[in-house]
Amino acid sequence: MSLLEVDGLRKSFKGLVALDGVDLTIDRGEVVGLIGPNGAGKTTMFNCMTGLLEPDDGTVRFGGEDVTGRPSHELANRGLVRTFQNTRELTSMTVAENVKLAAPGHPGERATGVFTRPAAVDRHEQQTADRAAELLELFDLAELTDEYAGNLSGGQRKLLEIARALMLDPDLLLLDEVFAGVNPTLTNEIMAHIQQLNRDGMTFLVIEHEIQSLSELVDRMVVLDQGTDLVSGTPDEVLNDGRVINAYFGGQA
Repeated sequence: MSLLEVDGLRKSFKGLVALDGVDLTIDRGEVVGLIGPNGAGKTTMFNCMTGLLEPDDGTVRFGGEDVTGRPSHELANRGLVRTFQNTRELTSMTVAENVKLAAPGHPGERATGVFTRPAAVDRHEQQTADRAAELLELFDLAELTDEYAGNLSGGQRKLLEIARALMLDPDLLLLDEVFAGVNPTLTNEIMAHIQQLNRDGMTFLVIEHEIQSLSELVDRMVVLDQGTDLVSGTPDEVLNDGRVINAYFGGQA
């Protein structure tokens, strides 16, 4: 059974068709790239898959269950987690606080839990702090633990957003232009992290315009054009497909 199955996804905005019957299947353990010209529908597809938008038609199945239109927080708790093209760190909180904020299942989220389960609250907070420290060390952010997130560079904010997403221990992590605005050295570092996480069993779907790096990272590419799934295959197959060349360059190689 596939981890993610998207069938006939459609979404329009006041008559403008953003997605026109898109299909997508991702198996456990894959790293899949999602590419296409500007306006092809890539981010709209992410938004419909992760509950930020409700599709007009079609279904999204995750782990064998229909999750179409379910809210983002529910999907995240199920293991379907995404990052954003424009990072969404909380600038007035520290780096560590940003990461810990994503930890699910805090017994003190309800006021009664603070008084009726104090030991559980303390235990959860310690486990959360330990896990956050591990992730900050992994992403070379440990020295910035107490720095305000708003003071980080663009590349560091990308790393922070991935670390925060990993607090949810996702089965499938959707990355939206994770290399955008990042220097080549940090791009290679992020790629290495993704590859290691994939070896550890995590599945990825990655939107990216930096096709050279993406082609080195993914097992398979899916191309969207004008809201439809144009072609799918290995990076070599996709990047040498005439339909893809036409979509990107109007037929000019």
